[in-house]
Amino acid sequence: MPKFYARWQDVPADAWRWANFTAQEIACPCCGAIQIDEGALDKLQETRQRLGKPLRINSAYRCPKHNAKVKGSPKSQHLQGKAFDVSLATVTPLELIKAAKAAGFTGIGRYDSFVHVDTGPARTWDERTR
Repeated sequence: MPKFYARWQDVPADAWRWANFTAQEIACPCCGAIQIDEGALDKLQETRQRLGKPLRINSAYRCPKHNAKVKGSPKSQHLQGKAFDVSLATVTPLELIKAAKAAGFTGIGRYDSFVHVDTGPARTWDERTR
């Protein structure tokens, strides 16, 4: 069951077990709220371990207000804490996609400067070709 905190600072230190990520970088950038989906964060951590390189998270949990502001889908996995947009600053798109699939991510979307990964319904897309 996902856990919601109105402020990322309220996440108990002993509840945070993802060594390469902080609650702050997973939280909504507009309000600081965070929804923790442990399964999705486990997959993100595994992706990081498979790559052996740091990952920069562009977007993770989004509150409804922020999701609307960035024109996210009303059914976005970001609203549930199950999605991450990962910058391509340290890895190639194919490296990231391969590691994310191996870690168990089921939704994979490729964009110019990032890859979207989520644990929602199985699907893939390439925004660069739309």
